[in-house]
Amino acid sequence: MNNRLRYIIGEFDKNQEGQWVPSLASKHVELDAKQFAKLMGLQLCGQLERLINYDEGSTPITAMHDLGGGYFFNWGWLDEVPIANIRVYLEANSLKEPGTKVVIGSPSEKRLAMNEKNWTAFCELLDNGTILKHTYEVLKGRSGYPTMQVCQADYQDIFEKLPWPMMERFCKRLTQECKLCHLMEDTFADPLQPGAHDGHTACRYSDRIQLTDRMRSYVCKDVEKTLLGLFLKQLPYRYADEAAHSHHNAERNLLEAYHFKPDEFLVMHGDRLCAEMLQRFKEQFKLN
Repeated sequence: MNNRLRYIIGEFDKNQEGQWVPSLASKHVELDAKQFAKLMGLQLCGQLERLINYDEGSTPITAMHDLGGGYFFNWGWLDEVPIANIRVYLEANSLKEPGTKVVIGSPSEKRLAMNEKNWTAFCELLDNGTILKHTYEVLKGRSGYPTMQVCQADYQDIFEKLPWPMMERFCKRLTQECKLCHLMEDTFADPLQPGAHDGHTACRYSDRIQLTDRMRSYVCKDVEKTLLGLFLKQLPYRYADEAAHSHHNAERNLLEAYHFKPDEFLVMHGDRLCAEMLQRFKEQFKLN
């Protein structure tokens, strides 16, 4: 559209010429490359969870995820049925000073609402790379968009953030592989907490916890989606000249994401990430 990439998500109808076009404005949203990369990154990182906080008898509270340009993602409810919303808020981002909260004004009529079934189907297209593949097919034929390899970016943000979800997977795998943990799960919600039986795999003694090659391969496989999500989330901010060429840079970033292979990245940097994960593990559970 006007030589700029757009993602139109919503309901489509056929017009008089037999072409598929978006339906009513209130039933579809139009995201640019930057906004879509943020949405996909958040989803792959597992941050678009349905329930954030819920007390019996009260209204569930969900996070508002800023996609930029006034667009936000959040979960709502209609007759106690969860609905995924992407919506424009009229006064979003009115405060831009560092450290201030985003001021969210009144919601506009421009929104997309998906039930869990439709949201799950949409997420499958994100998870399996289908949408990234189609993005690449659209952009690769343009002049000025040659086939690219992933640039040697500063991955410090990934090295800082990825060990935490790796640690969560490590704890989960430890629990799954320990029979005693399963027997004790009603007594100890967290098998690693003080007082848990010290005879099982996930005990608090460091000499009984080992990151075997098998466990490492499980953990790395578990975090591949999260790794791609972190990569996508940092894309819109990678280039210093983004202010002058924001939409072109965002599209270029998505091309790089198509070439980014999480499994190859983990093979190359797995030793460093696993070492940092174990350090956080020891600090979290106060291990020697």
